[in-house]
Amino acid sequence: MSELRDGLAGELALTAEASGALTSVTARADARGTFPDVGDATLELAAAYRGDTLTIDTLGLRRLDGPGSVDGTGRLVLAPELSADADLAWSSLAWPLDSAAIASPEGRLEVTGRLEDFRTRATFAVRQPDRPLGRWTAEGAGGYSDGRLVVDDLVARSRGGARLSAVADIA
Repeated sequence: MSELRDGLAGELALTAEASGALTSVTARADARGTFPDVGDATLELAAAYRGDTLTIDTLGLRRLDGPGSVDGTGRLVLAPELSADADLAWSSLAWPLDSAAIASPEGRLEVTGRLEDFRTRATFAVRQPDRPLGRWTAEGAGGYSDGRLVVDDLVARSRGGARLSAVADIA
């Protein structure tokens, strides 16, 4: 076992390759690890950096000892100002991993915009061990600046008619 960080020990095997120059590089990485609280998991990443843009063509994370996967793609522009267009999809996520007090059988999250002015949209299903909590759609807008995250509007609606609304100002 090798110590990865305080409180998280595990074994990790990583294969990575990259080609190009510092201003234009294509990279691929595959990792497989074993962690006490997670079990066996894999990570796959394929990305390219050109100019001031990082493009993630493939991001995949899988639990091998049980359900749970996350897949993503995205584009991150680093200059002249930080902006993103990213998409994450998941299946069979649960927390905590060993007892699944709450689970999301499937879902998707999209984030677009500049760091100072972003938009999010998510569609997902939620359930507890004994009952489904419904299918939800959430939309939000906000910004991050000077160490402060402001969520102007976050609204989640279930297909059954439930509605949750939130605002936040976190420094």
